[in-house]
Amino acid sequence: MSLISIPVDEQDQFENVSLQLDKLSTLLLTANKKGVNYPILDSIERIFQLSIENEPTYGVEANIAMTKLSKISINWLVSNLSRADSDEDLERLGSMISNLTGRGGRGAITREWKFKGFSLQIREPSFVDASIGHQTWGSETLLCNLIQDQTIDVAGHSVLELGCGTAIAGLVSACVGASKVLLTDYHEGVLENCERNILLNEIDNVSVMKLDWTSPPLDFVETFDVVIVGDCIYDLEPALLVPAIAKPYLKSDGVFYVVLPMRLSFSKEIAAFEDAMTVNAWKLVESRAMSREGDELSYKYYKFIL
Repeated sequence: MSLISIPVDEQDQFENVSLQLDKLSTLLLTANKKGVNYPILDSIERIFQLSIENEPTYGVEANIAMTKLSKISINWLVSNLSRADSDEDLERLGSMISNLTGRGGRGAITREWKFKGFSLQIREPSFVDASIGHQTWGSETLLCNLIQDQTIDVAGHSVLELGCGTAIAGLVSACVGASKVLLTDYHEGVLENCERNILLNEIDNVSVMKLDWTSPPLDFVETFDVVIVGDCIYDLEPALLVPAIAKPYLKSDGVFYVVLPMRLSFSKEIAAFEDAMTVNAWKLVESRAMSREGDELSYKYYKFIL
């Protein structure tokens, strides 16, 4: 049986991972229950490895692939433990279960990030703990640089971060003089990790709040001088939601800063975001291309006002 109906020499290309996931999902639904199906196990291992290897370049896409792989394959992996015919099979199945449900593939790590005059300890949990907010993305590091060089002026200002990830941009804002910082995200694991990073760095003027972009709290009416967001366009829905969600939380004389990776596979979503900004009456003050050393992706910086 051939598991993936694409050329063998293209199965190791991350661009084909969505097709591989679709084919895998179909086969998992029809797989027989007599012994371990090796083509399926091979495919799970291959997609996992592709996602890990391509995480630095493809960022959110790689983590979306990892999350989907976990959702569609975990039950199959667990059910096959009792069908394994050898220690090798047990080891392969157990390893993938560990990788996809625990910290075997990319466990929690704490990294030191050095900036001008200070450093931060940033804990990055496993992808399962925090979904797509588990890693410090390129957009976040560029936001940090822009805050440090005062392109994004936060000194003495209140700052709201949407989709805060590991909280590094918000923590840098606090360290360079922001009067207060509110970190927001939807995922509970992300928020818990942000609280850990606040405590880890002993920073007092930073707080955390859950913010669902599809259903924002009606009783939260605070506004901020600066709103920041990085790498928020990983699907069409957030591309349309971000322009609307940022608006009520920005003061009339405030500034909204956005940094996005220019991934070709998300060109439609980025275009939708830019169109939605116009529809929501945002005024573009400045935009420019950016890059990071050692990063194949290009990025775009936006500065908006109301």
